[in-house]
Amino acid sequence: MKIPKIFIYLSYLAGLLTILLSWQGITNPNTYKLETLNWATQAIGQDYINLFIAVPLLFISAYLTKQGSFKAFLVWLGLLLYLVYSYIIYAFFIHFSPLFLVYVAALSLSFYSLLGALVNINYSEITGIFKNIKVKAVSIFLVIIAGIFYFLWLSEIINALVNKQVPASLLGTGLITNPVHVLDLAFLLPGVLIVSQLLRQRKILGLILAVPIMLFLVVMGLAIISIMILMAPNFYSTLPQELMIFLIVLLNLFFIGRYFKKLNSVLVSVK
Repeated sequence: MKIPKIFIYLSYLAGLLTILLSWQGITNPNTYKLETLNWATQAIGQDYINLFIAVPLLFISAYLTKQGSFKAFLVWLGLLLYLVYSYIIYAFFIHFSPLFLVYVAALSLSFYSLLGALVNINYSEITGIFKNIKVKAVSIFLVIIAGIFYFLWLSEIINALVNKQVPASLLGTGLITNPVHVLDLAFLLPGVLIVSQLLRQRKILGLILAVPIMLFLVVMGLAIISIMILMAPNFYSTLPQELMIFLIVLLNLFFIGRYFKKLNSVLVSVK
């Protein structure tokens, strides 16, 4: 399997911009001065995970992919998916500022790195490396995760519609809609269900995307925990929710490890 090296380099650039943006968000109070305290706190919480978790893992996985590791390639895909999701929120839902073009550049670099990696996979060449993977448990797990978040988001939204109010998670953010609701209900959760079904049928696309989806859920789960911790002093305690998200993170890591244990070796060629 050959991946053009330009997509590795684009992801490095996305990582460098993420370092710049995250450090700016954490250290410079003016970065989110136009946001409400609620929304600014959420942004800073995600900045911490971007800087200390997502970027180091992105650089390591990109480097190991360049060295030929297919497992690192799957991790790299998951981190790129996380950056695309995150920078859609930053680019569309943070007030216009001098960082606007940097958010857009980071989104573009992440998106084209991810797209370039996916379209250059030789699916027929790697089919055999998944022959020992047991897919049923992972497939069921992904359905359960999607079901949990469908229930959480739809119950909040439907309750708000019935009572002619706005969703509780939107209060205090200063936003007109919740971008997480939009991205999850329109793209992420249907995608998780589709990958689950493809995985159950042992379709190659599902076998490839299972780990990136779970890795995305790990990093996003850590970002949610970081946000909750920062919000607790000024808003409300969220310990039960934090424990639930932490459990989801651990389960995703467990299934990733189990998946990797059964994954046969294949070399990725970066040209």
